[in-house]
Amino acid sequence: MYRRSKSLVCLALLLCLSFWLGAAVADEGEAFRAPDWDPILGAPHGPSEWEKAHEHEFDFIYPETDDPPTAPIVQAAEWEPMSKVLIRWPLGLSTALIAEMSENCIVVTIVANTSTMNTAINSYTSAGVNMSNCEWLIAPSNSIWTRDYGPWWVFDGNDEQGIVDHIYNRPTRPDDNNIPWVYGAEYNIPVYGMPVVHSGGNYMCDGMGIGMSTDLVYNENSGMGPAMVDQYLFEYCGIEDYDVRPDILTSGIHHIDCWAKMLTPDKIIAKRLNPPNSTLEANVEYWENKISSYGTPYEVIRVDCYSSTPYTNSLILNDKVLVPIFGSDLDDEALQTYADAMPGYEILGFTGSWVSDDAIHCRAKGIADQYMLRLVHVPLQDRENNGQPYEVEADIHSYSNLPMVPGTPELMWRLEGQTTWNTVAMGDQGDDIYVGYIPEQANFSTIEYYVHAEDESGRREDHPYIGAPDPHSFHIGPDVIAPEIVHQPLGNLSTYEWPATITCIATDNGAISSVTVEWFLNSAQQ
Repeated sequence: MYRRSKSLVCLALLLCLSFWLGAAVADEGEAFRAPDWDPILGAPHGPSEWEKAHEHEFDFIYPETDDPPTAPIVQAAEWEPMSKVLIRWPLGLSTALIAEMSENCIVVTIVANTSTMNTAINSYTSAGVNMSNCEWLIAPSNSIWTRDYGPWWVFDGNDEQGIVDHIYNRPTRPDDNNIPWVYGAEYNIPVYGMPVVHSGGNYMCDGMGIGMSTDLVYNENSGMGPAMVDQYLFEYCGIEDYDVRPDILTSGIHHIDCWAKMLTPDKIIAKRLNPPNSTLEANVEYWENKISSYGTPYEVIRVDCYSSTPYTNSLILNDKVLVPIFGSDLDDEALQTYADAMPGYEILGFTGSWVSDDAIHCRAKGIADQYMLRLVHVPLQDRENNGQPYEVEADIHSYSNLPMVPGTPELMWRLEGQTTWNTVAMGDQGDDIYVGYIPEQANFSTIEYYVHAEDESGRREDHPYIGAPDPHSFHIGPDVIAPEIVHQPLGNLSTYEWPATITCIATDNGAISSVTVEWFLNSAQQ
């Protein structure tokens, strides 16, 4: 685990500055607080006026790093299995929203001390929160923006979950910056200090090696340059393709979750504004032509927004999508847009103190299941009928290190319009690779399928994550590729023994066969 000696020096400096400037610093369990921060919620989302004036007096808290996690590194996407969600008290979320989260997920609440925890317990109990699904992280903090300063979840090459801690881009908030280290110590998870200034709201990834941010990340790390930033994201998070796009505004916090969100490895939801924002439209056009981890261009779904309604600032929490609503005439349309884009998910709208660059996603941070059953698969694309079955390959790994339940994984498939799923056992090829075959189907068929797996920890997962309600699909077209025949012409006939044998290789859209023809020549022809 990385050492944090510099952070202690910076914290001491902060305490001295707070005393000098009259900022409130309590004895034990309370965090540093600047004079113009909210006395209850703490720091605002963007820098306060006091922070703007005094930020130059604070150093970024750089960790003293040793090595990044052991490669290869996997960073979980937001739609992958989450066992917990991290928030902070006093809340920036309604207790009704906390109650919804607690139905199927453990809510970890950051509280300053045991007295604050008891206050939160009373409030949660009154609101119907599932208290058996509540845990508490007692630590000082500066604000409610757990998305921005919270842990990033990775799995290393030894199958162990780790936390990557970026340098929080608010140096005036040392207690927020320290939360990933407190969490790691509390839950015995190693923490790796990535020496990149960043903010969680300005980051998303697809779980397959692609990450996305606005150019804020390059601007805030101008001393090292884009290539070095990209290298650190690869070394610490396994990001092979760091897709950094220009932000759509010239002011504000410049976080990508204010205007776009990845829903799957090949699907992005993005704002649509009226009048159009030229930078936003250019980014959408770029994604519609960029190849995703599925080998196809991104499908970009547009959600109509006013500048004050960031519907993209939603939270995916397993099979629920928690969407901010604003009392706007666009609310119902936004919820329907999500329902159309994510069949099978429970789409739930929640009001709150949301603003144009801040809503649910900013104030909550999913915690990836430490022992998840993880399925990775590149879906089959439309193809011509070559007379062969359709091979489905999936990388399926149990981080609990427990074996698969006998009979799984399974390949579930059906023709479009059918209600019954056919089941095919997937064979173990070694190294977590499993293969199953869908039988050949008639021309113009559309095949739907998903992969299902279970391990002996009790985890049951599908790919795509939601499974049967929104399966993968591909279309079978007729064979329009003419057979190719390869033949080496005979040479000098006098050198052959008769009858002569003519051999050719015929290739027909993937099927290869050897065709042998015997031709008998009479003596006159010889």
